[in-house]
Amino acid sequence: MVALSFGLSLATTELAGGNSGSLRDRATVGQSFDAVSAVFSGLALLAVAVTGYVQQRELQNHRRYAKQNADAAVQSNHLELLKLSLQDPELASVWPAFAGRVNRGLERKYLYANMIITHLRYTFASGEATESEVRAELAYLFSSQLIYEYWDVARPVRATLPADALQHPFYALAEEEWQRARR
Repeated sequence: MVALSFGLSLATTELAGGNSGSLRDRATVGQSFDAVSAVFSGLALLAVAVTGYVQQRELQNHRRYAKQNADAAVQSNHLELLKLSLQDPELASVWPAFAGRVNRGLERKYLYANMIITHLRYTFASGEATESEVRAELAYLFSSQLIYEYWDVARPVRATLPADALQHPFYALAEEEWQRARR
């Protein structure tokens, strides 16, 4: 903008019959346009870099938000499946972990314990609770005889998970707290 204004004023002076100066003066004016042009080019490059950085941050935030929504949907689906099992004995018998191993009343309690532990696992995985908060909550939960027993009975199911399963960090914490609460 400055360069355009300067160029227009120079052209106006020339047309008005003003002192146009020597060729050397005109060359100096051209060189000053080179410096102004370089400054504007540098500013434009900086603006492009800043815009790229801001867009990258927005994309990262969008991805994080999308993952949180997907995680919440998975948790909601899991809890809905367990809820259906609690409400309908026929649906509960589909779950392999406890079917046939315990009576219906205890099985319902174990399914509910699963919901409680799963909720805490999702809370930990989402970053809503720190490790120390999760440990304190697990210690409290394992003070319940039924949740303590559920954790023990569900051990064979957890043992089938692959070594790189996303649940392992939480399960390791829970196992440590279960061992501390061991009766």
